[in-house]
Amino acid sequence: MTAPHSVTPQTKGKILVVDDEHDIREGLELLLLSEGYSVDLAQNGTEGIQKLESATYDLALLDLMMPDMSGMDVLAEVRKRDRETPIFMITAYGSVERAVEAIKAGANDYFSKPWDNEKLIIEIDRMIAGRRLETENAPWWSATAFRTSSAAARAWCACSTWWVRWPPAAPLS
Repeated sequence: MTAPHSVTPQTKGKILVVDDEHDIREGLELLLLSEGYSVDLAQNGTEGIQKLESATYDLALLDLMMPDMSGMDVLAEVRKRDRETPIFMITAYGSVERAVEAIKAGANDYFSKPWDNEKLIIEIDRMIAGRRLETENAPWWSATAFRTSSAAARAWCACSTWWVRWPPAAPLS
């Protein structure tokens, strides 16, 4: 598991925003900075992939429709190498079918433009906090599971982090 970006006292985490619309990138940057996050920006899918390959992020916000390559293509390319970094899809072309397709392809959540900033921040906070908790506890759970002689206890330890991801994120409309 890739460890989340180390958090400095001044930031809650590092987020990459990939969107071809300047106003969306700038608006998300201002929102996330005001909430205490460090933010990197990419203006297209190719630049987004390059940034995700060269740096560690706690979360990425990825536009579905971009001119150079679609957000679904970027998602597929990123997921070939990185299954851990949470990715939230954002789009002006929202539908239940697209949301289901994105989640099946490996997105962690899906937001239609215009989204509710408060809901977006709540989901970002929840995702990053849950991932950090999983990462911090993974060595303990793993060590406990293999030291235990009971098969039932080992099975319980192996799947006991389910509560970190509960309740599952649902697409917001």
